[in-house]
Amino acid sequence: AIFAKCSEAGLAMLVSRLEMKTHEPQSFVVSQGTDCTLFILARGRLTLTKNGMEMGELTDGTHFAELSLCCPVPRIHSVIVDTQSVIFHLPKDALEDLSTADFNSIEAISQTEYQQNVLLDMLACPD
Repeated sequence: AIFAKCSEAGLAMLVSRLEMKTHEPQSFVVSQGTDCTLFILARGRLTLTKNGMEMGELTDGTHFAELSLCCPVPRIHSVIVDTQSVIFHLPKDALEDLSTADFNSIEAISQTEYQQNVLLDMLACPD
């Protein structure tokens, strides 16, 4: 949904900036509290954790950490590799090449998703 209103030219530019990386089991893709970028899990299985507690599982086709593209907040979860995984990374600076309209559509969707995720996180972990 994050790229739903992006122009074809904007999508083509973003795809051209994707970097494919293979991650080994038990490695961290991203750690809680760090800055990161958008990730797309092409193949594999990952575990989402918060403060060492398992919060969920990510599987083929899942995108995550997209909020960091537009919202200046550190990660509230860690993502750990369960099985060898192929993950596409989109560098933050890729957004600098987008048109203003494409950037604004991504930012608006990101902020809405961020607010929804914070609310869901508060409901799941009331501490």
